[in-house]
Amino acid sequence: MHSLFFSVLGMTLVLAASLLSAQTPPAPAPAIDGVPLAQIATVALRTERDTFWVGELFTLTEDITVARRSFQSLGGPFDWSSPQFNAEDWSSATTQEGRNKVQLTRTTRTYGRTAGPAVLPPGRQPLTLVTDIAANGQPLTDGFVLSSAPLPLNFKPLPTPAPVEFAKAVGTFTLKAKAAATQVAVGESVTWTVELAGTGNWPEISRLPAQTISRDFQIITPVTKRVMNHGQLFAGSLTQEMLLIPSRPGAYLLGPVRFVYFDPKAGAYQMLTSESVALTVTGEAGAPGTIVPPPAAVNSSAGGADRVPVPAAPPPLPLDPIAGARLGLPPLASSSLMLFVVVPLVVVVAWWLRLAASRRYATDPQRRRREARARIEAELAHLARAASWSRAQIVQHLRTWQHAAAEFAEIAEASPTPAQIAGALAHVRTGSSWAQLWREANHVIYGETQTLPADWLLRAQGALSDAPLADVPLLALFLRRNLFPWAALLVFACLPLAVRAEAGAEAYRAGDFKEAEAAWRSALTASPRDAAPRANLAAALAQQNRWSESAAHALAAFCLAPQDAAIRWQFNLSLERAGIDQAAFVALATGAGWGGVARWLSPGAWGVAWAWAALVWAAALGLWLWAHYRARPVWLRRVAEVMMVLAVVLGGSALLSMRTYGLLAQRDIAVVAQNTVLRSVPTEATNAQKTSPLPAGSLAVVDQAFLGWTRLVFPNGQTGWVRTDAVVTLYR
Repeated sequence: MHSLFFSVLGMTLVLAASLLSAQTPPAPAPAIDGVPLAQIATVALRTERDTFWVGELFTLTEDITVARRSFQSLGGPFDWSSPQFNAEDWSSATTQEGRNKVQLTRTTRTYGRTAGPAVLPPGRQPLTLVTDIAANGQPLTDGFVLSSAPLPLNFKPLPTPAPVEFAKAVGTFTLKAKAAATQVAVGESVTWTVELAGTGNWPEISRLPAQTISRDFQIITPVTKRVMNHGQLFAGSLTQEMLLIPSRPGAYLLGPVRFVYFDPKAGAYQMLTSESVALTVTGEAGAPGTIVPPPAAVNSSAGGADRVPVPAAPPPLPLDPIAGARLGLPPLASSSLMLFVVVPLVVVVAWWLRLAASRRYATDPQRRRREARARIEAELAHLARAASWSRAQIVQHLRTWQHAAAEFAEIAEASPTPAQIAGALAHVRTGSSWAQLWREANHVIYGETQTLPADWLLRAQGALSDAPLADVPLLALFLRRNLFPWAALLVFACLPLAVRAEAGAEAYRAGDFKEAEAAWRSALTASPRDAAPRANLAAALAQQNRWSESAAHALAAFCLAPQDAAIRWQFNLSLERAGIDQAAFVALATGAGWGGVARWLSPGAWGVAWAWAALVWAAALGLWLWAHYRARPVWLRRVAEVMMVLAVVLGGSALLSMRTYGLLAQRDIAVVAQNTVLRSVPTEATNAQKTSPLPAGSLAVVDQAFLGWTRLVFPNGQTGWVRTDAVVTLYR
């Protein structure tokens, strides 16, 4: 009974389901004239790639493809939004018509906020399509809504650790800072403006970088305003205006302001540094032109960190792999060192004299006559074997003999006469015989005579023997033209340098600082140890507000000629305006402490002074011992003692000065000329490597160069790669 009941119940349910399905059939897919809508029109989303950095702007494109016979118009805007993505308004549609279809395209920009995989949600696009044609030829239309498919993307996290100054800005930016005036009186106000502009994830940027202001200024609450480009969400500027009222007279420096952002194209953090502005405050309490260092510095109410000093070395990065053995080399003995100096010197002097001895033949005034005489001897040797020759062969060699004889006689005419030959060789005892030999040769060359007289060859050899040329004297190798053959070349090599330098000066005076920069860079390449083009290049870069690069080249000029007043001026100016806080430069730039003595000479000159001090001390000690052992007059020993004291003073001063120069006294030292990124490997093609911001003013030794990259070695052993144009070598 129970089984029968359940069977009946099951049949009843099946029958009810069948009836219900028959009453509510599934909705048919949209179609036009029997053709599915998906075959007539499609909507899709696409991006230029499927992986982006977090915060990196990318273009989102909507592609609408419609059969040409069915397209009427867009039925409305594209309905797409997502709480995970900030996006600008969609652009107007651009249409591209083909033979059978119409393609419409709209774009917007957006970015991802969180790392990891994400899916762009589908969007809905209204379309007005032609469904039929009326009897009068008018199209009949209807509205449809198409949906795009979801689009999977992946967002990479930003490299860690991020710099402390990083404020979530991703994109491309510029930073400017300026003051409304450069000179005010005590109690007067001056406006200090900082502007950050560019393209990036602006909704995530809430503040400007901190600004360090002296306590000698009263700060009125800063006013910050954001201005976005018309119709754009991700391009604009953020400006902060700060009203400063000085309370003390003196000279102050406003800025620099530093801002760190992430550049998605480079895949690394970048640091911007604004220009510093010198502000002079006048008043009764201070003398004009005096520099009043602020007793302390405080941050503006905008918040942030104190002025960032340049570290001695960047944060650690992985070093290059170690390869091969590490065998040590013991120090060389003094005798070996002396041998390494003397032997090359002797070899060079001997080689020099050998080259000068060879050159005496090339510079001999009688060289052309010697060469002509040798050719005469060769032709006479050929004519000695002319018994079996034809007349044409004899004529050819006689012509060559005549040309050589004319050159030997120093006759410029192409076809001299026998009388001219005799006159040119009148000083030779057999000068007239040369004329006879010439006539007989002419009879064979131009006349009917078939052969030369039987004794012609003997007479020609005798005439040549009677006209000898003295050998080149050995002492001629000591003539200036032989010992210094490069003197003229040196003049011509320096001439283009002078022309380039003069071209740079003319362009600079004309206000064409780009052209002046190019000219002085060319001069610097030709003479890297000349301080003048380096200082001039620093001035040209300063005129273009490229202060960090100007400071690098001014430093190089200073290290070559620190005693020059103009170079000192440019070095101090560029260093202050660039805002480089490098401890190694302070004493040298200001002349404080031993720096005032150290900058009397360059590091290279101090090294020479130390070597001379050692030689003088050794010579004075030998003189003192000789005077003491041989019982010489006391005054001779006193002279030796004074010489030793002076040598010790000079040597000690040289050592202290080179210590003050520090890393600047190394031959391969370089300075970073612009804020850049230190990389583990020399490439920008991969983002997997570790990077670190490297501020302008950092010092490091140049180790290697590779395809536009330079490898730097820092004092703590850290190494890394930067672009070659980001560093300036000081001595090469």
